[in-house]
Amino acid sequence: MNRIDQTINLFSNNHNCSQSILMTFGPDLDLPVELAQCIAAPFGAGIGYQGEVCGAVTGGIMVLGLLAGSKKLPLLEEKNFAYSMALEFLNNFRSQCGSIMCRELLGYDISTPENLDQVKKSGNFEAVCPRFVQTSAELLIRMIERNSTNR
Repeated sequence: MNRIDQTINLFSNNHNCSQSILMTFGPDLDLPVELAQCIAAPFGAGIGYQGEVCGAVTGGIMVLGLLAGSKKLPLLEEKNFAYSMALEFLNNFRSQCGSIMCRELLGYDISTPENLDQVKKSGNFEAVCPRFVQTSAELLIRMIERNSTNR
């Protein structure tokens, strides 16, 4: 199973968007899958159903942090590398999906119990979120491949 299919499969099997990304990409960057699942757990649905930054984005940013740390750079260089990778990822995700904010991507402010209930009942998470998980995975694949030569 390729990484995109693996990510979507995890999402389809009750892992949140952030977990799906970190659990797929983390193990190749020395993060055990069980730990990735725990770390990313609260980041789904825009961080705990708040509709803030999309979990597929936060998961992607965590993967980029692992990538930056794997390069064994001096701390300032590592930080600058991580920031530049994050900016590239955010700009590309925003360009392809229209936003990085969960509430804007879903079209609902899920921080209210009424809207969250409506989104859950409508199946909107299952209908639109796989696209965002896939986009995050595709961006990460390209970025990791481009930057893996220095590892």
